[in-house]
Amino acid sequence: MSELYVGLMSGTSVDGIDAALVDFAHSKPQLIQTHSEPIPDAMREGIAALCTPGDNEIDRMGAIDVELGLLFAKATLTLLEKAGIAAGKVAAIGSHGQTIRHRPPSNSTAPGFTLQIGDPNSIASLS
Repeated sequence: MSELYVGLMSGTSVDGIDAALVDFAHSKPQLIQTHSEPIPDAMREGIAALCTPGDNEIDRMGAIDVELGLLFAKATLTLLEKAGIAAGKVAAIGSHGQTIRHRPPSNSTAPGFTLQIGDPNSIASLS
């Protein structure tokens, strides 16, 4: 079985997706390749809009969830192309997604939660 893994991360700045290809076949993990995929301005604006309550959030979230998943897949494919590695050689892809809401538990009875987007189905099927 392959010991190659892809890690994907986007941060609160929403400026790009960072991708890393790591080989875990040895006693010490080995970084093979990195790539940063810029997030287009229109998508950044859409993500920013989802970070605060507003109108039609569910429809907007669903659309941006898939769009961002496609961009995560693009970042993965570009990373693998730069490394000269076929997608079939990768054991797994890990993606945290893009946090759009983070509400720690408050003093009230409301539980805390965090919500991420970046459709993992799109990442898996296209990568």
